[in-house]
Amino acid sequence: MALSKEQIQILEMLKEGKISVEESAKLLEAVNTADSVGQTKATRVVVTISEHGEETTNLKIPVSLAKVFWKFVPKDVQTQIDLELILEQIEAGATGEIIEIEQAAHNRRIKISLA
Repeated sequence: MALSKEQIQILEMLKEGKISVEESAKLLEAVNTADSVGQTKATRVVVTISEHGEETTNLKIPVSLAKVFWKFVPKDVQTQIDLELILEQIEAGATGEIIEIEQAAHNRRIKISLA
């Protein structure tokens, strides 16, 4: 098992006497917890479009094809959405609903989620 950069830094601080064994244990646990949480990245982009209260589109695509979902978003809505922001959220490991747009004039609701 290879140690992460953070784990090595913690062990170096312990070796140099900058932190106690108890402190190093707490730090290592925190790093390990953060690493395991970070592993639950989204695997797909979900686009749901409802018009007049009925779901008309329910698209689920792998995050590796994230730019493809853009073709399924209505052109008039694309101007309201920052695609780069969505791609950044995917890279950051975000999950859950990231955008919801309600267009009352068209009786349309668009939700974009990362799952």
